[in-house]
Amino acid sequence: NKQTNKQTNKQTNKQMSSPSPSYTTSNPPHSGPLFVATSASTRMVYNLLSCLVSPHNSKSQYAIKGNGNGLREEKRDVFVDVYVEEEGITFVEKGLGGTSQASVNIQSFVFQTYCVSLSPTSPSEFHISLTAILATLPLLSHNAMDTTSLTMSYNVDDGVFKIILEKDGVSCSVAISSSGSVDVSHDPSTSLQGIFMDEPVVARAILKSSILLSAVEEVKSVGGTGDVIVEVSPSVMVLSTKGDAGGCLVELPRSREIFSSLECFPPTNHTRVYSLSLFLTGMAALPYAHETCIQINRVGVCAVQHQVKDLVGRNCFVDFIVGCKEHSDSDSDSSDVSVSGRGCGKRYDQHPQDGFEPTQYTAVEGTEGEGW
Repeated sequence: NKQTNKQTNKQTNKQMSSPSPSYTTSNPPHSGPLFVATSASTRMVYNLLSCLVSPHNSKSQYAIKGNGNGLREEKRDVFVDVYVEEEGITFVEKGLGGTSQASVNIQSFVFQTYCVSLSPTSPSEFHISLTAILATLPLLSHNAMDTTSLTMSYNVDDGVFKIILEKDGVSCSVAISSSGSVDVSHDPSTSLQGIFMDEPVVARAILKSSILLSAVEEVKSVGGTGDVIVEVSPSVMVLSTKGDAGGCLVELPRSREIFSSLECFPPTNHTRVYSLSLFLTGMAALPYAHETCIQINRVGVCAVQHQVKDLVGRNCFVDFIVGCKEHSDSDSDSSDVSVSGRGCGKRYDQHPQDGFEPTQYTAVEGTEGEGW
């Protein structure tokens, strides 16, 4: 017994004297969730994520499937790439064939609590079904999401995105498995965002979202059309389309009641043609937005940015980029355009035009705070 006790004491002393592994608080190992976010209301998160899916039954949301009875259309799941950062969570939806890209950044201040555990050895991105998330959030009550509390988390170990809803003592927990991985090696220079940033901006309009929504509803009401024509000049912005039985043309004249800014470089007419279904997808955030910025670069790539305010007036941004079908600018081959394009999702300066008063949005690109 004495010998056994001596050996045990030696082993214990040796274990106590050996250095234990240490972990820094900034880069902890992933033995739990990548992030945990809680909110007293589900509404804001649901509204922001809904902006990534067109409410107008875009053809890009349908897949053609065949069976013994022939071909049929079935609504397909919409998947998003999710990027987790200390500042918030970004959801990115890429259109079929790379023809469009939509993204929404849910900043950390949207949540009551937001805890993130980033590690250089573990991925902070994942790929998941947005359709499943949007179907889960209103499960307890679609009309009472304002009073339904929400907890979201993602576990890297098992790849499960977990949603917990609570209302009036009733709790609902849903686990959604991630699907595949995010292509972090994708070359941004070949993406739509890279193409937009590489070419100079020729037209920029910042206007009230409610007025733009009314114009888009008029264009959408025309049946049998597949394209929309966007025309921007220093004095007016025009949306038009032509269908099987008629057409529609909506003019938005330059005025303080409509625009915060309307600029063209050079100051001439710039006309582009876009797929109507993709254009409507880019306008999905209009019902929730306060102001909308539309920028078109020299090769016709259109970047749309919606400013959506949370319950206390802080700004979140919904971005959309789409390529044009064709363009008809008379100055498209001009090489003296000096205004450089700016990436979608960036804040930017506004320069008051003749007849315009300086707007309240004066934040410099890359700075935090109110405005664009």
